[in-house]
Amino acid sequence: MQRLDVKKLQLTKDVKKDIFLCTIFHRIVQRMRMEKLPEIKINSFQLAVLLDEAKKLFYRFVIENLVFCAQCRQNAHEGIDVTEVYLTASNDVRVRGRCRKCNSEVIRLFAFGGDKAFYEKACRLRDSIS
Repeated sequence: MQRLDVKKLQLTKDVKKDIFLCTIFHRIVQRMRMEKLPEIKINSFQLAVLLDEAKKLFYRFVIENLVFCAQCRQNAHEGIDVTEVYLTASNDVRVRGRCRKCNSEVIRLFAFGGDKAFYEKACRLRDSIS
């Protein structure tokens, strides 16, 4: 389906204004839908279904190397043991776990929800488990 370029069309000001208002309304509705999504706990299998290969590699690398531990005051270089995974209201992934070195609680947010394909997969997952 081709998108129409409103700027190239010869439209009256009223029609352009209506198109602009519809666009703004659509964005507001999308934000309202995002805000109404509950945060849900997911298991490792569900997370694996959501992540493509590149995101899986990124996730594993971050879990093993780039989660900050407040107790150690540095990244948990020995990695973390993941205890809980949540799908947030904006379809990002929030991971809770324990630092392997000092056993203190750590949290890491993966902002995958901005990726349209991931967001849609997450919405389908939500529908399938509700």
